[in-house]
Amino acid sequence: MNTLTQPIKSEPVKRNKQFWSDHVSQWKASSVTQARYCRDHNLDQNSFSYHKNKQLIKPASENSLALCEIRARAKYRVRKTSITCP
Repeated sequence: MNTLTQPIKSEPVKRNKQFWSDHVSQWKASSVTQARYCRDHNLDQNSFSYHKNKQLIKPASENSLALCEIRARAKYRVRKTSITCP
């Protein structure tokens, strides 16, 4: 088989966390829609959306949650409600 008839072998692109993070950042900086960006960069739109949304959700350890106390009193037959904050 000569070189003209051999199939072209290309190295697979590593689509890791950094790959998607870079593309999401570039898309945000652009003025095109997500669909257009994916078409222009030969990216699967569902995969792009998945990784974009994954970046938006922070692990629970990065979220700060607190319980708060709220006390409400009313003049007219409303039960007392309370919530405590640290």
